[in-house]
Amino acid sequence: MTLWYDEPATMINGPGLSMIIVPGRGGKIVSLRDGDGVEWLLGPPDPLPPPARPGDAFEAAEMCGWDECAPTIDAGRLADGTEVPDHGDLWTATWSVGDGTIMEAAGSSLPYGFRRAVLSTATGLELRYRVTADRELPFLWAAHPQFLAPPGTMIELPAGIERVIDVYPEQGTERRWTAAAAMIDSVPPGTGRKVYLSPADAVGTVALQRPDGRGLRLSWDPARLPYLGLWYDRHAVARADVIAPEPCTGYYDSLAAAVERGQVATVAPDRPLEWSLFLESGRG
Repeated sequence: MTLWYDEPATMINGPGLSMIIVPGRGGKIVSLRDGDGVEWLLGPPDPLPPPARPGDAFEAAEMCGWDECAPTIDAGRLADGTEVPDHGDLWTATWSVGDGTIMEAAGSSLPYGFRRAVLSTATGLELRYRVTADRELPFLWAAHPQFLAPPGTMIELPAGIERVIDVYPEQGTERRWTAAAAMIDSVPPGTGRKVYLSPADAVGTVALQRPDGRGLRLSWDPARLPYLGLWYDRHAVARADVIAPEPCTGYYDSLAAAVERGQVATVAPDRPLEWSLFLESGRG
């Protein structure tokens, strides 16, 4: 067992990457370092606040690292009256630890079970997910990493993506996807931007590229994670400039809206949801 600010944590190492996870803070990934020891994730404030609990505001918590957002990102109310909280309920849950690489939590707004295993691969790390439920449920999950983005840092998408869709601060406005728009510098200081790829442009990889040549690549099966959001934050909420690539199971941030659109995954007793994210670091 590792300690992170005197809290129990788990460290997992893979080729070129090492990860630290704190179960008592919503299973948060608090550190992701490359083979040179360079940190990719935003660190915590000083002093460190106590772990968030259900009902806490997301922006009032420690606002660092990588959270799992489910069963929604935006707070809302489903057609049956069920309230789902801001950024979901996993980030305020206390996760149980299995063999050190497997952690589990249970939903509180909807009755689902969530499991994440972190495994070493030949090229980095795999985050392997499984969601179960006793009845059929809509389920919107999104990765929520806050990757440090010094000036010149940009997102690289597969070839062929020409347009993206603004959802914050505007909603539904198309934007040309260019090298300039992909950079953190394209967002005015003190503001943020959230865009999604069109559902017709399902991709299976995204890379974060820093101006010093360091890179971090996320990849997945687009049949299981068909949607991708990109959050840019230049001190709008975070304490530093960050970029968050967010592969997800629903389109876009609101579970209630995704259900109305028919663009969200469902989990059922005989149909668990399973997917993986693969992480690799490199240069160029």
